[in-house]
Amino acid sequence: MKSLGCGRTLLYAIKNMYKCTYNVLNSIKISTSSGVRQGAPTSCLLFIIYVDKMIKMIKEAVPRDGFLGSLHVLMLMDDTVIMATNREACLRKLDAVLEYCEEYGMEINAKKTKFFVINSEPRDKIPLQAHEKKIDYSKKYLYLGSWFT
Repeated sequence: MKSLGCGRTLLYAIKNMYKCTYNVLNSIKISTSSGVRQGAPTSCLLFIIYVDKMIKMIKEAVPRDGFLGSLHVLMLMDDTVIMATNREACLRKLDAVLEYCEEYGMEINAKKTKFFVINSEPRDKIPLQAHEKKIDYSKKYLYLGSWFT
C-alpha cells in the first residue's frame, strides 16, 4: 500500500485494525493471523489493492489476447476466471498468476481449478502444467452460478 502512495497515518490505522483480531466462541479465544475481515467496509478495497499487482502481471505476460483484447480476468473477491483465446496465452497467464501467488504467499487450489477451451481441438484437452500444478480440462465451468460452455 505504501508503494501506491498511502500515507503513514492510513497504514498505521489499517495495521492496528488487523493487528489483534480475536473471535470469541463459547469463551474460547481464537486468534487470526491472515486475511481480511469478512464484511468489513475496508475488505473489498484491501483485496483490490492486494490483487492489483496480479492483474498487472497477467497484462505484462499477454498484453492483448485476440478478441478478448485486454480483458483477461473476471473476479469477484476470490472467485476468479482467467480467460485466454488459446492454450499458449492461457499458460502464460497461469504462469503469471502462480508467480504472483509464490511472491505473496497464496496458493491455488488445483482441485477446484479447471480450464476449458471454446472451439477446442484435441490437444487443448491435455491438462495444463505450470509450477508443479496440474490443472485439469473441463467441458464446462460454473462461475458465480452461471455456466461457461
